[in-house]
Amino acid sequence: LYEDELSLQDASEYIALARDPSNYFNLTHQGALRIFPSLLVFFFKIIGIPIEISFQYLTYLSFTFLNLKIFFLLREFEIKNYIALPSLAILIYSNHSVIYTVFNYYQLLDLFTYIFIIYFIELSKKSNLFLLFTISLLSVLTKEYLLVLAILVHLKNFLKLKDIKVLISMTIILLIFFIHYNLAGYNNISEDNLNILSLTSSYFLLFNTFYSSMINCLIINKNIYLFLPFIILICSRSFIQLLLKNYQIIIFSLIPIGFSVFLYGHVGNNFFRVFNHGFFIFIFYSIIFLTNK
Repeated sequence: LYEDELSLQDASEYIALARDPSNYFNLTHQGALRIFPSLLVFFFKIIGIPIEISFQYLTYLSFTFLNLKIFFLLREFEIKNYIALPSLAILIYSNHSVIYTVFNYYQLLDLFTYIFIIYFIELSKKSNLFLLFTISLLSVLTKEYLLVLAILVHLKNFLKLKDIKVLISMTIILLIFFIHYNLAGYNNISEDNLNILSLTSSYFLLFNTFYSSMINCLIINKNIYLFLPFIILICSRSFIQLLLKNYQIIIFSLIPIGFSVFLYGHVGNNFFRVFNHGFFIFIFYSIIFLTNK
């Protein structure tokens, strides 16, 4: 019962969007930005399925799909089935951050984030402009910082294909995001808060906050141990080359990791949920590297 009440509090904005999408203009900026999962639930509500049931079953289907998607992506990296299955278990079942979303089904957007990350890894490996545009569009309506991944994968595709259509696709995604960014929670925030440049520059004034958060996160709370498995791998030139080859995915992974470490005090109990969106990527490429060895 306690978990149910907690879930409802954490997800009150997502539920409000699912009940009435016009709340998009009245909720907090961050809550309104993450509209896609709630819109999906709203469409099910239109055909008579209760909001809670819609969140539940969309979560269960998304979790099942995530398992299948990761397995078949591992197969695309030429990993045999008997290695792909335990690799999948390491990625999904060894960390409560992913499993948590199955039980707190109102956090459906976290599952979508993992699915989109897997698609971006695939799209950085092989080109499919229509799929890239679709995944990018849904991503920026789910988690705002996925825009970085969408832009970087677009750029990698452009450098590989030299096709102007890729740049057009990227420009449309950017345009949609900036319109979305300025409209989300419009009735609930001041114009100053919508200025991305001023928001970004303000972070440079918080050095002491970043430093104390990092010490608190890594040393006092001992989260530095999370990085220990990579001590051996970073000594491998081949592993570093693999990371550099997939630089656009790795750059993105540093955003949720950095946010959770340098703003540890603000992330609070959501540390592992945020952190794992980036850490998940390092684990994925580590598995690819080790299995090929």
